[in-house]
Parts: sequence; C-alpha cells; structure tokens
Amino acid sequence: YESAIRAWLVPFFEEHPYQLHEIQFDTFKEIIAYIKERGREPKTAKNTCDTLIACLKYAKKSKRITALPEFPGKKDYGIKKKPILWITDADQDRIINAMPKEHQPIFWFLKYHWRREGEAMALLRSDYDPRIDSFIIHRGISKREVVDYTKTGDIHTIPCVSRFKPYLKERLHDLRSPYMFTCQSSRMEGKRYTREILMKIWEDAKVKAGIRSDIGIHDGLRKSSASYAMNVLKKNKFDVQAMGDWADVRSVESYAEYELDRRRGLLEDMGKVIKLRKTS
Repeated sequence: YESAIRAWLVPFFEEHPYQLHEIQFDTFKEIIAYIKERGREPKTAKNTCDTLIACLKYAKKSKRITALPEFPGKKDYGIKKKPILWITDADQDRIINAMPKEHQPIFWFLKYHWRREGEAMALLRSDYDPRIDSFIIHRGISKREVVDYTKTGDIHTIPCVSRFKPYLKERLHDLRSPYMFTCQSSRMEGKRYTREILMKIWEDAKVKAGIRSDIGIHDGLRKSSASYAMNVLKKNKFDVQAMGDWADVRSVESYAEYELDRRRGLLEDMGKVIKLRKTS
C-alpha cells in the first residue's frame, strides 16, 4: 500500500487534484492509463487501484463519503490469465537434495507443509507445540523485519508431517538461536534466513539439479505442490484448499489442468456410437 501510494497515487492526484467525492469509475480508468503510459504492467495498475479502493472503503466507513463508486474489473486492467508454471514432486526433491545439507531443513519444511517463505524464516523453536505435534504459524516477514502477523492476518495451526520429524528433532536441539531455521552466514538477528539467501540457495540448486526453469521458491514449492496434488494425485480443490490453508477456494482453482482432461474426455465421447437395445 505504501509503495502504491508513494509511487503512483500521490503523483497522479498532484496532477489531477480531484476531491474525495469526485473519484468515480472514470477516475480509475485515468489512473490505469496513467500507469500503463509509463510502461508498467496491468498488475501494477490493479495493485494501485486496489489500494485506492481500500482508502475509499475506509472513507465511507468514516462517513467522509456517502457512497462508493463503481470499481474496475479485470477487463478494465487488461490482465490476461497466464498458464500456471509448476514442477513435479520429483523435481522438487531433486532441487532440495542438490542443496548443501545445512540448508535443506527449511526447504523440506516449505515443501511438506505448503507454507510461505516469510512464515518459515520467522518461525521460532517455541512455535512448535509438542502437545499437539503442530506448528503455530503467526509471524511473517515485512520489509526485512519479523512481524507478529502472517500475510492473511490469521493464525495457522499446521500438523508436523512425519517426513519432517528427523529435521525437527535436529532443529529443536540447536539452542544457539530462538529461530527454527538458521544460516550461519546470515547477518540478521539470531542468524535467521533472508529471502536473498533462500533465493541464492534455490537458484544454485536448480542449476546443479539440471532443472531448467525460471520458477521461484513460492511457485516451485507451495504452488507446485497444489498443482501436483490436483493434476497428478487428483485431489479435489477443497482438499487442496485445506492443505494449503487458502482462505478462498478460488485461489486454488487456477492450479487445475484437470478440467482440460475432463473436457477432452467429454468431447471424445461425442464421437462414440451408442448401440440401442432392440425392443420387442
């Protein structure tokens, strides 16, 4: 939000000094054009307008305005759906196994538990509750700092997967830092990981494993696991939603290529000749 306000909304409204109640649908169209004319992607325009929408909703709650304008849709931004890029379960294993042993635990955690990097970096040893054999996820990383909230603002209770148990035991006995996962070359407090360190390890391991893809950690682990579960293991979208703790099932629907197979089967069936029973 701060970035969108500073980079786009403040400059735009300095050039176009609208009053708060004058901001309407056509104002959003002007903002979209303003951003695109400066060579930015539709996603940047959408993020900026989403920020303004949040401001307007707050203004209405505060009775600064009496009604909300019509908001733009995807077609107005010109956003086109991109094909989901994902790798297989075996490729994930090849990449992680190509990493130095000391860095593998945090990546196995991400793979087995479908979590975000920020949650893993901010995870403390005390966040593991042995009474229920689960991790209590309630921290994340924002602006390179540990914050006491996750991306969605929710607290997540994640059962520890049995395959991760050997790594968990090792991490719980390392008392040098309060953090669950540490990197000795890190300059952060408690030797915790940073996104830059994780990305360097990931990219080096991809090369070593011979995986030619520009896929990042989040897409390569969390999103790829969801895609693999839906497309290969044929898990339904509601199970996948529960496994990854997505708040909205629509977040996982785009990972499914299964619908293509289903549609192909239906179309192929149209060419079959069905013999009718003879009636007496």
